[in-house]
Amino acid sequence: MPQLPPRKPNQRGNKPKQYSEGPHVKLYHSKAWRTLRERKMRENPICEHCEKVGLLTSAQMVDHIKPVSEGGEFWSMANLQSLCNQCHAIKTGKETNKRRYNEN
Repeated sequence: MPQLPPRKPNQRGNKPKQYSEGPHVKLYHSKAWRTLRERKMRENPICEHCEKVGLLTSAQMVDHIKPVSEGGEFWSMANLQSLCNQCHAIKTGKETNKRRYNEN
C-alpha cells in the first residue's frame, strides 16, 4: 500500500519550532495554566484589542502581553489579555518580525 511522504516542518499539523520547544512549553499543558486561562476568559470574554476600537468579538485565546521569552511574567494576570484569533495572529506576527530584524 502506498504511503504518504513524511511532513515537512510547518506544514499542516506540525507547529513551528517556537511552539513545540522551549522552557515554557510544558507550562501551557499544566492544570494550573488551564485554570488561569479559564479565569481570564471568564473575566474578559471579549477580545481586548477589538474592544479598544469599538468591536465586540469573542476572545478565543489568552495571550501574554509581554512575551515570557522577553521577561514577561508567566503566571501574572496583569500580563495576560484575551484575544480573538485574528488579533493574536497580528500581534504574534509583529513580535516575530521584531525579533527577526533585531537579531540581524
